Parts: sequence; structure tokens; C-alpha cells
Amino acid sequence: MSTFTSVSMHLSDFLTKGIQTCISLVRVLLMSRPVTHLPPPQNKICSILGNGPSLSTSLEQHLDIMKDTDLVCVNTFATYDYFEQLKPENYVIIDPLFFSEEGSKNDAIISTFKALKDKTTWHLNLFVPLKVKKSSILQDLLAQKPNIKVVYFNYTIFEGFDFIKHFFFSKGLAMPQSENVMIATLYLMINRNYEYIYLYGADHSWHEHISIREDNILTIKVLHFYNPDAAKEKEQLLYNEDKKRKTMANQFLSISKAFRGHEILKIYADSKKTKIFNASTKSYVDAFERIKFN
Repeated sequence: MSTFTSVSMHLSDFLTKGIQTCISLVRVLLMSRPVTHLPPPQNKICSILGNGPSLSTSLEQHLDIMKDTDLVCVNTFATYDYFEQLKPENYVIIDPLFFSEEGSKNDAIISTFKALKDKTTWHLNLFVPLKVKKSSILQDLLAQKPNIKVVYFNYTIFEGFDFIKHFFFSKGLAMPQSENVMIATLYLMINRNYEYIYLYGADHSWHEHISIREDNILTIKVLHFYNPDAAKEKEQLLYNEDKKRKTMANQFLSISKAFRGHEILKIYADSKKTKIFNASTKSYVDAFERIKFN
């Protein structure tokens, strides 16, 4: 590569990051609001339980290790028996569908909020985006369960120069794009200043279960730790949020953003002296050091 080409690439990267930073600063100014401090950790280690298929193996083999850490679960975990057995102190939901009128008609979401109401007898920190604060579903839960403390965070995406980005990350005014709830959960736990974070159920193996029909319609089999057998799952059509059909390019761009989110958080975690280990028994996430428990 010539010196001229190298200089041109560095200049292009600098200009791109400069533009991204300016746009992100405007986002923060327009969208972010002061939020309460994150609750302090109870332990120097936390375990994030993603809902990937491999979590079933981790729960069978490493339950005692998990119990010795602060536990964080996500999305529909409350509907399963392990929720009461583990009594996690932290729960993260980022998808606005959970708090919408449309979500109030979704069986999985209805079951999740019912489980949170019926099962949660211990103190639970529920982390949700600030923009869903007025949700009637959320407010009804909080009214019925005073032991559930809501912790709001700004879901304002920041891109650009790392030193500026990390400043706003650390102040809770911005965060990485979260194509997957694991990204948001990792960001929040890094900001709580854990020394070590273990990831379980971070399979990120969606691409293994994508198919395309003869009419070019994309389908996917959605697998979780409670339904890990692809042979038993029906294919679902893939659509964007605007209900338009997803293309293969759309789908793999979305997957790429999820993996990129982990790379961004690896750099941020290093700046905060937080060590992240991927303890998933199966995972395509390569941003963090893998760890295998005996």
C-alpha cells in the first residue's frame, strides 16, 4: 500500500468519525435525559444469562458457579422455572415491543409480565429504556410489585471518536447500538463497574437457521435455551420493523451490527478495567476471551 493511499484512508476514517461524533452529540442533546445512578454491584463478578440454546447446558453444568455471582437475566427468562430457583437480582429488557399496545397482545410478553408479578418475591432491579417510562404495562407492574425497582437508561446511540464516545457512555447519556439485548446488558453491567463479567447463552448462531424459499422469502427458526431443537421449531418469515420483507443483505447487516456491538464494548470495557469472559458452551462471539469451567 502506498503512502498516499494510507494517508487517504486515515483521513477518510478521521472525517467519518468526526461526522459521526457531531451527529451523535446532537442525538444526545435532543434525546438523552439525566437518569438515576445505576445500583452498585453486590459482588465483583456478574453473570449475564442470554437466552441462546447453549444456556440450557450451562444451567445444567455450572449452576453453582452462577449462584456465586450477581445474576442478570433478560427478556422472557421470568417465565421459566430457573427464574425462581436462581432469584436473579437484575433483569434487562430493551425491546420497546414489551411496553407497547401491540406487545400487550403478544403471548410471550403477557406471560413475562405475569411471571414477574406472580413469582418475584425478592428485590429485583429492572433495567428499561427511559423512553418507555410512561408505559401503562410497566407502571402497572411497578404499582403491584414495590420490590421491583425500575432503573431507567438512555438508549441514545453514539458513534464516533472513542474518547468522546466513552465519556458519554460512562455518564449514562449514550450507548452502543443494541441489535441484541446482550449488548445493552453488557453496557449496563460495565457501567456498574464489575471487575469480571461472565457471558452465558451468547450463541449468536442465528445464521445457522436462516433459509430462503424458492420465491426468495427469508425464513428463520428462532431457538432459545428452552427450545434448542431446530427440528421441532417452525420456520418464521423474516420482516423488518416496517413489516417489509427482509433481504439476505438486510439480515446479515443486522447480524453484523450485533457482533460489532461486542467489539465496541470490548474496547470500552478495557478502558473501564472490566474483564469480560465468554463462558457460553457454544458461541460465535469472538470479541471476548473464552473461558471453560471444569
